[in-house]
Amino acid sequence: MLTDFTNRRSWFRPLALAVILVVAACTAAPAQEEPSDEYEIRAAMIFNMTKFVDWPNWRMADAGGKFVVCELGTDPVTPSLENTFRGKVIFGRQAAMHRLAKTESAGGCHILYVAVSERKRFAELAPQLGKDAVFSVGYQDWFTSSGGLVSLPTVDDRVHIQINLGAARQQGFTVSSKLLRLATIVQ
Repeated sequence: MLTDFTNRRSWFRPLALAVILVVAACTAAPAQEEPSDEYEIRAAMIFNMTKFVDWPNWRMADAGGKFVVCELGTDPVTPSLENTFRGKVIFGRQAAMHRLAKTESAGGCHILYVAVSERKRFAELAPQLGKDAVFSVGYQDWFTSSGGLVSLPTVDDRVHIQINLGAARQQGFTVSSKLLRLATIVQ
């Protein structure tokens, strides 16, 4: 009889601890702000892609320079993007945000985020982006088919990754197989 009681105690503590953690998590969840906002998710995905993409060596040759993330236009993602990259270090470089002026080239950018409203301007910039090894990201349906490298569209209430792998390789980018496993490859 004593053995039965001891065996029950040995599994009771971990079970009780698990129940307490689940109840605490459920109780705390409504009080917290919803962290899964699709714009914040897109911004975090863009930041995390820098860990799975290698830029051409010549593009990173200027030692000590900044890692420049440019915005072409503004939309609901841009504030989240600015917050996500603020204070971050990428490839040993301080991240710097820059909003492109209407007539400005994107050649100094490492990443170019293209807002929804900027289809025409992107079409003008796209041919030069490849020559300058600028990693272009948007979330529009047309983006990767128009020369953009990565699109982050919402499909079935989830943000997906679409990569124009041919264009990325042609521009000298190396995309990790870990990222490719999560993505849909488009032409």
